[in-house]
Amino acid sequence: MAEDARYKTKDYLDTNLTAANILKDDAASLAAFAVIFKNPPYPILKEFYADSTPANVLFCIGEPESRVLMDCFQVPYGYEEFVPVEIICVDKIGVTGTKLKWTAEKELRRACEANPTGSQWFVRRIGANDQDLGSTILYGTRFEISYRRDTT
Repeated sequence: MAEDARYKTKDYLDTNLTAANILKDDAASLAAFAVIFKNPPYPILKEFYADSTPANVLFCIGEPESRVLMDCFQVPYGYEEFVPVEIICVDKIGVTGTKLKWTAEKELRRACEANPTGSQWFVRRIGANDQDLGSTILYGTRFEISYRRDTT
């Protein structure tokens, strides 16, 4: 059975995102980031204000969609997976959410462009998804990462 596309995407991002490229406003301090699955069973703001290792930016992996790839005899030989990834940031001391979001977007594109081999990973920006929660604004941008895999 094939590996879940969400886990494969999480492994890919955990391996290929470079912490040194995601910096705070001073352009010298590393901004803590985490790759998580979308809609955890707790308020997402807890990730930004956790007691241990609070995140400055989140890469949230959503539910994937698949498209079967057929050969000339109409036999499936693989799948194209489409995995939504949303980058989310908030304003904090030393961090401007919109600036950090742009830095994280740039790093996501770099990771996919620099490491496409094997499954041919591609990234496409879908749109902004900022949310005003009253006391906090979640700055978000939605992307779709796609790759191809065989049927196993």
